[in-house]
Amino acid sequence: AFIRVPKRRQEPSYYEVVSNPIDLLKIQQKLKTDEYDDMEDMTEDVELLIKNAKAFYKRNTQEYKDACELWDLFVTTKNR
Repeated sequence: AFIRVPKRRQEPSYYEVVSNPIDLLKIQQKLKTDEYDDMEDMTEDVELLIKNAKAFYKRNTQEYKDACELWDLFVTTKNR
């Protein structure tokens, strides 16, 4: 669900709710091109991805639950 942001044509309401969209492909691209100066920069992008998902998807949806799980996994892995 987070690999790509929804297409504007298919999900225009996403762009009404989310002002700064980001997806996992963008994060991966930034990793590959060494755009992150440190772990905090990457953490900010992952946090933005999660906040966007939580803002757009309702609490009882699988996407919302997946966003929560992804954040927990990220934080756990980062802390190792």
